Amino acid sequence: MKRFIRSQRLLWLFILSLLIVPDFALYAQTSGAATQVYRVNRRSQWQQWTFPAGTLDFGLSGSLTPARYKGLHNAALNVGAFTHGLAGGRQVSGGVWKAGSNEAAAHRIIDGDSTTFWQPDADAPLEDWWIEIDLGRATMVTEVRLIFPDEEGARPFREFRVFGSEGRRVTRNDVFSFHLIGGTTRPIEETLVSYKLDPLVREARRVRQSSEGVDDAGAATDANYDLVQFIRILVDAKTADAALAEVEVYTPGENIALGTLERGGTIQERAGRGFAFKMADGDANSDWGARRERGQDPIAWDWDLGTLFWIDRIVFRTSDFLLRTLVYGSNLPHIRTHSLSVSDGRRTLTGAVDYEELFVGDAASLLSTSSEFPGQVTYLFAPRPVRFIAAEWISSGDGSFQSQSGFLIETLVYATGHVAQVEVTSDFIDLGRIDGDNRVKVIDAISWVADLPEGAYIQARTRSGNSLQEIYTYFRKDGTEVTKEQYDQMPNALRGPTESVIGAGTDWSEWSNFYQRSGERFRSPSPRRYLQIQLILGSDRPETAPTVHSMSIGFTDAFLSGVQGEIQPRMAEPGVEQLFSYRIVPLPESRDT
Repeated sequence: MKRFIRSQRLLWLFILSLLIVPDFALYAQTSGAATQVYRVNRRSQWQQWTFPAGTLDFGLSGSLTPARYKGLHNAALNVGAFTHGLAGGRQVSGGVWKAGSNEAAAHRIIDGDSTTFWQPDADAPLEDWWIEIDLGRATMVTEVRLIFPDEEGARPFREFRVFGSEGRRVTRNDVFSFHLIGGTTRPIEETLVSYKLDPLVREARRVRQSSEGVDDAGAATDANYDLVQFIRILVDAKTADAALAEVEVYTPGENIALGTLERGGTIQERAGRGFAFKMADGDANSDWGARRERGQDPIAWDWDLGTLFWIDRIVFRTSDFLLRTLVYGSNLPHIRTHSLSVSDGRRTLTGAVDYEELFVGDAASLLSTSSEFPGQVTYLFAPRPVRFIAAEWISSGDGSFQSQSGFLIETLVYATGHVAQVEVTSDFIDLGRIDGDNRVKVIDAISWVADLPEGAYIQARTRSGNSLQEIYTYFRKDGTEVTKEQYDQMPNALRGPTESVIGAGTDWSEWSNFYQRSGERFRSPSPRRYLQIQLILGSDRPETAPTVHSMSIGFTDAFLSGVQGEIQPRMAEPGVEQLFSYRIVPLPESRDT
C-alpha cells in the first residue's frame, strides 16, 4: 500500500511540474520574434467598448474617468440633451419652446452668454411680448433667475411675470396649466431678478436617522423645489429697448433616473401592475399607478439603476395639476404609506438582491400636521453606493383599499460625485487580424497607465478563445423574448423579429481572476486568437475616481497553435510500482512550421 501511495505522489508531482512550465517554453516561439503591443488610448477606441450609457467622461487626450455629476446647477444650459413627445407623437428637444415675436433671436436667453439677448418686436402688440422655455424634461427647480442687459439699445423689462408648469396637458393638444412663480409689483430697473420656488403640492421631507436618533451625517437639507418643465415670461408693460439676456433655471442636481433604460437598467412592479418605467421618463403626462385588491400581493416595485451610483436624495412626486383640479374626485392621487429600501448590489444566499430598508412605512411621518397625504416626498440621507431601489406600499390597517394604492408621475434619483463603480468591456479583440496573419498568438501580459487618487481602484480581468459564433435572439410580436423552441412552435401570426449578434464561441474560457497590478502575466488561456478585457473602475468615496490613460496587451507569434498532453499507461495496478510517461502532442495549424 505504501508503494502504491508513493507511485501516486510521483505521478502527480511529475504532472504538476509539466503544468507549471511557462507558455513560452511550451509554444517555443520562433527565434527573433518581437513582442507586439495592442494599445487602447484614444476616445474613438474606448467608445467601441461596452459600458452603461452616460457613465464615463472622456478626456481630450484619450483618457476615461467615471462620470461626475453636478450638484446645484443651471438646468437651462443643456436642455437640448433631452427630448420628449408632443401630443401628436412628434419628438422634440428642449429649448425655447415658443415666442410671441422675434423667434429668430429667442434662443439667446439660454445660451449662457449674458452679452447676447432677445428683444420682443417693438411694433408687435403687448400680447405678443412673451416667451416660453421647454427644459426638455420635468425636473425639480429651486430658483429661476432673469438677467437683463443694461446698455444703449437694450434695457431691462420694467414689468413682467414668470410662470411655470409641470408639463401635464390640460387638453389633448399641447396646452399646459401654468402657475405664477413670481413677478413685479412695480416698475423696476434691476438687471438681476430671482425667484425661489416652493412645491405647489404638500411635501413631506424625511431625513434618515442613525440608531442614536440623530440625522444621518452628510444628508442634504437645502432649499425647497417644485416640479417644472415649462417656463413662461410675460411682459406686462411695453418699454423702449426692452430686452432679456439670460434665464437661469437652477435644479438641486442631476436626476439619473432618466437614463435607467439606456444604461440597461429595469423598473418592474412585482405583480406586473402598471408601467413602472413611466415614473422615470421626465414626462408629467405619463405615470405609474397601481391598486391592491383584497387577497392580492402588496404593491411594490424594484428598480435597477444599471450601475452603481453615490445617491443622497430620492424624490417621489405626483401631479399638482391633478390635485388642484380634483380630476380623481375623492380618490386624489396622493403618495400613500410606503417603505423605501436600497442595495449596492450584494446578493443573499438565494441570489436575491440584499436590500437595506432606509425608511420604514410610517403614515405619521407622511401626514405630519395634515390629514391629507402629501403630493411630494423627499428622502435625504448621507451619500451611499446604490444600484437597486425598492418601494413597497403598506396598508394603513383600516381596511380601506385607498390606503393600499400607489401613484407617481415621477421618481427623481439624485447622484453626487462620480459614478461609484462602472464596468467597461471591450469588444472581441482579434489579435490575428491586428497582426495581419489571422493566426493565434501567445499573449504575454496586460498593462495599463492610470491615475489612482485616494480611494480609487481599477480591477481588470480577461477571457480568451479561438472562435466566434452568431447568437440569435427570438421575440414574440409584442416584444417578449422567447426561446428558439418556443419560437419554432409559435404560429406565424405571433412571431416577431429575430436578432443576431456575434458572440464568443464554445471554446472560450470563463473570466479570469482579477489582475492585481499592471504588467501581470496574462491569466487566461494562451495561445489564442481572440480575447476580451473587462475593467471595473470605482472608488470608495464620491469625490474621487480613477482615470485610465491607456490599456495595452503584449503578444507574440505562436510556434504552435496549442498542445495536448497524454499520460501512458492509462491504467495502473494498485500496489505495484509503475513507470509513467507524459507525452506532449502539438496541435499545428496548416501554417505552423
